This record gives sequence, structure tokens and C-alpha cells, in this order.
Amino acid sequence: MTKSINPKSHRLDWNLLRTYTVIVRCGSISRASEELCLTQPAISNALRRLEDQVGYKLIRRGGSSFEVTAEGRILYAESMEILAQINRMTERLSDTYKEISGIVNLKVASHIVCPFYDKILLEFHRAFPSIKFKMEVTESGDIANQLLQKNITAGIGLVYQKESKIEYQHLFSEYYGFFCGKGHRLFGKQNIDIKELQDEEYVSFQTDNVDGALWPVALLRTQMGLTGNVVAVSPNLEEVRQLISIGMGIGPLPIHVVEPDVSRGMLWRLPPYNDCPKIDMYIMTNKKTNYSRAEMLFLNFLKSEVNSLSKEHKIFPIGHKN
Repeated sequence: MTKSINPKSHRLDWNLLRTYTVIVRCGSISRASEELCLTQPAISNALRRLEDQVGYKLIRRGGSSFEVTAEGRILYAESMEILAQINRMTERLSDTYKEISGIVNLKVASHIVCPFYDKILLEFHRAFPSIKFKMEVTESGDIANQLLQKNITAGIGLVYQKESKIEYQHLFSEYYGFFCGKGHRLFGKQNIDIKELQDEEYVSFQTDNVDGALWPVALLRTQMGLTGNVVAVSPNLEEVRQLISIGMGIGPLPIHVVEPDVSRGMLWRLPPYNDCPKIDMYIMTNKKTNYSRAEMLFLNFLKSEVNSLSKEHKIFPIGHKN
């Protein structure tokens, strides 16, 4: 007797199917995680969601065993056929689109570290090699002005106060921590009491105030009683990181961005280690702009790819819990 199909299978999520094909091809969750640049819990969660949608157990796992069920093999074969059809369609479309040219003018906040954003840019370039990018690092506050004047295609940065004429799409969130550099008296010290930070000289961003995009950082600083002298500010992350690393003062930095510096012994994490301020990064576009074909292709591609990601994939550090 043929098994009945779960009604939810009529609403299958292709992103889950695509992840599933990689799991089966790789033969393990861990290898699929490496290939897709996602965490193992995220891969496992995608598999559970797909099994819930189709109503069947697709893979049996236990210890070192990994077995694709009969239903799983059927779904894999069907998914690979769908993927082949999509690839054939993409090849036909590429003949039409590969000659589209133009310039995508982007203004972005300094030093964006987001692996899936990097991947999106690379995939778009490979699909449309004749479309060029003009990218400029600027203050987040200047992005809105440039968009309103229709001088740029889009902006990526922090937002404090939203403009009604600008469309905002969440790109990712990053948690900030406080750090000091190798020459600082607190470098390498364990069990630091927050009171030890209160009179320390401070280095930060220009928007680290209650009226700026980094207001969550400013609020935490106030709550902690960090009243030390502000010795330097900058709109640029690289400059703030450099000033902190040479020991001019303590200051806030995105945790995932400076993880390599902490590992190399250039920066030292300071308390608090929980309840860290979360800062959101947005894609910004002007609702009234008449975009060129090249610009529309990029914006649609970017927003579609970002929308396909789950919330947990858009938080850095990955797996961070406050």
C-alpha cells in the first residue's frame, strides 16, 4: 500500500531540500556543516524541519551510524532532479543575462564581517561578471543622506532613526564586548570586577552615545558607570581597534570581528561577558529611486538570498546567546 503524503509536503521549502541534498551527498552532518559554512545545530535543525514537512524519517543517526531511509532516498532522487532542472534553467538564463552591464554603487559601514554577505557578493559577480561594483566606506549616518539624494544604489550600515522614504531590511546582528590592548594594565587579568573599569580611559565610535546608532553600547556603559576620560573617537572600526590594541584605553568592538586578535594575543576581553549589547546591520534603499536593470538585479538577488536565511544564521558570533 502506498503511504499517504503529509499535507504539509505541498509547502516544501527548497532551501531545506537543498541542505538535505548536501547532507546525503556528504554522508554526515559535520561534513555538510563545513561545506555550507553553517553550524552543525543549524544543519540538524534544517533536517528536522524537512522531516516534519514531509512527515517521514529521512535519515537515521546514532553514534557513528548514518543511514538514509527508503523515503529519504526517494526524496533525494527527486531533489537532485529538481536541482538539475534548476541548473539547466540557470544556464539558459545566463545566456540572456551574462551581457548585462552597469555599476552598483554601494556605501557601507567600515569593516563588515559577514560570511554569507561575502558569499552573496561572489555568487552575484560570477552570475553577472559584466556588472561592476563601486564601494565606499562611510559613516552610517551619511548613508541615509546619500540615499535621499539618490547618489547611491544602496547602503549597508547601522541605523538609529529610520527615515520614512528609505526601506530597511535586516542583514545581520552582531554583539559587542569591551576590550583592552596588550599594553593595558588589565590585559591578561582574570576575574576582573566591573568596578575596575569605571575610571579607565575610553576609546570608542562617534555613534557611541544615547543619540547614536550604538546607543545600546552607550546605555550599557552608563549602567556600568564607565565614567573614565574619553581619549579618542572615530567613525572607523579599524581605527578604534588600533587605538584599543595599542593600549590607549578600553573600548567596545564587535566580538566576532576581533576574535582573531584575541586568539593572537593582541586584545583581551573585559567584562561583562553576558547581556552584551546587540547591534543590527541593515540594507538600506530609497523607495523612490528608479534603479537601472543592473541595480535591480543586484538588489533582488541580495534581498532574496538574505530572506532565505533563518534568524540564527544572521547573528554573530554564530551561536551566541545572551
